[in-house]
Amino acid sequence: MKIALCTDIGEFHANRVLNREWAKRFPGAAWMPQFADLVKLDGYETVTGDVALAKVKKGKWSAKEVLVLQELDSGLGRELIGRGAKPAVLTGLESPLFAYAFYDKLPELAPVFERRVLFGGAIKTFAADSGRNYRLRFPSYHLEDVLPLLPWAERKNLVMVAANKHFQPAEAETAAGVQSGTRALAIQSELHTKRLEAIEFFASAGLDLFGYGWNEPGRLPRYWQERLRDTLSHLHPRPCADKIRTIAAYKFALCFENLSYPGYITEKIIDCFVAGVIPVYLGAPDVQEHITGEAFIDVRQFGSWQNLALYLDSLTEKEAADLLGSGRRFLAGAPGRLHSFAGFARFIRDIMLTKDGYEDESAK
Repeated sequence: MKIALCTDIGEFHANRVLNREWAKRFPGAAWMPQFADLVKLDGYETVTGDVALAKVKKGKWSAKEVLVLQELDSGLGRELIGRGAKPAVLTGLESPLFAYAFYDKLPELAPVFERRVLFGGAIKTFAADSGRNYRLRFPSYHLEDVLPLLPWAERKNLVMVAANKHFQPAEAETAAGVQSGTRALAIQSELHTKRLEAIEFFASAGLDLFGYGWNEPGRLPRYWQERLRDTLSHLHPRPCADKIRTIAAYKFALCFENLSYPGYITEKIIDCFVAGVIPVYLGAPDVQEHITGEAFIDVRQFGSWQNLALYLDSLTEKEAADLLGSGRRFLAGAPGRLHSFAGFARFIRDIMLTKDGYEDESAK
């Protein structure tokens, strides 16, 4: 049997994403070569969707012997399934703020697949008479990436690593002819604005800002270009070569998701646990169903940035050690290991090829 890993990201095609060094270039992709190595032991050959489709078209492979492992609404996956390939697993690792077309189609697309691995909010948007749904734990780190904890007194105060981006206003979407119910709802829950507010407030409190694109103010709405001009000039934000090692030198890291969406927990908070820095988190409304609240600081518990700042300043070294210890215990447990590339690869292999022991999210 063959497995076609179907995605429409061109940089992944021609089996490139199955190369470990190449996959490291793309956040969240490093599980794919590990998955290919795992299923090879079960007698399965893994190729990218474009390679599989070319072989089917040339008559070298029968589509019926191909299992489709598809990310989002891949055209390659759809064509393979249309030719007779088996729709085995559907994944959706992207935010509904950007992959809104996929989420719009999900009620029709998801039931086609035997297994669906999606954020919790997405699972609630469709009904299926067969198959199983699984909570997506975003693949984020290599097990060997976990760093030793630095002494508290040797750390700098506060850091944020985030690219300069902002959702496009709804008016621009309408002018461009884009109409999406998912997009409209996602914009109501976007957190880009909160991220910018935090940068503005904490700039005078020792914040260090890293990330791409901050020297391009045109990426932001005009209002924020004006509002942050002096702040960004003061902060001198810049890219960092190694996010984990960069944030490991700090006490706290501001980590805000793109939007507030059930189950949408990405690498941002996991990176903090790996680095050994306390996450100051804003994102999934149900985050405490996924990650113990003793492992991070929840921005929602504070009525203002000032209150949050006072809390950070008052945190004792003992309280900090408790938070850091909880984060490390989360990583060491079964849910935390599923966020590792190796753990996620094994999870996908198990639900795809064997009788799995993982919880069916739709049974809740």
